[in-house]
Amino acid sequence: MKTQADYVQARIEEKISLGQLRPGQRVEEMSLAQELGTSRTPVREALAKLVSAGLLQKSPRQGAFVARLDLAEVLGMLEFSAELAAACARFATRRMSPAERQELHAHCADLERYLAANDVAAYTKTASHFHAAIIEFSRNAYLIEAVNRSVLMLAGLFRFDLTYPDSMRRDLAEHRQMLAAFDAFDAEAARALMRRHALLDSTVVCDYIAYVEATACDGEGSV
Repeated sequence: MKTQADYVQARIEEKISLGQLRPGQRVEEMSLAQELGTSRTPVREALAKLVSAGLLQKSPRQGAFVARLDLAEVLGMLEFSAELAAACARFATRRMSPAERQELHAHCADLERYLAANDVAAYTKTASHFHAAIIEFSRNAYLIEAVNRSVLMLAGLFRFDLTYPDSMRRDLAEHRQMLAAFDAFDAEAARALMRRHALLDSTVVCDYIAYVEATACDGEGSV
């Protein structure tokens, strides 16, 4: 049974995933409780869980704030996330139903439409749904929990990557390749394609770290 703390935690995670909470931004108990219509107790519990998970950090001066990762941490998390996502793709190839396979085709069709319209926001959201579906279709609860946590920590990086010129076109081509592997029931090809897809170029990672440092909130904003 979901508790109020679980609800608050999910909302904070959603804000981080959507970029509404940025690295270095404070998460204040009072304002968040007022926004979500809860007391401060479940907010405090949710913040403690997210600090333990590494999504938030805490300091005597700032309180709880969205974690910042340095270059080595981002590269390590990216490698970890890519291996987990690759395992999900391998299992999903064998375990998804025909209807779930069609769901991935529908997501890919939406990606094509958003690419044609140059709608970066809609494309990014749908690409996230495509990957979330593959993770779910792996039907391995331990793997799902681990990869979802790592993907959430890297959500800003993945959004940043799609802002590069022609990045969405490349991304869509890679999604189509994975879809072809799923349709062919080629689990090993799906695994290899997903791993390559999830391992972003190191130049992108360096650019992202520089961008985060240049735009970090330094505790100025709060939620």
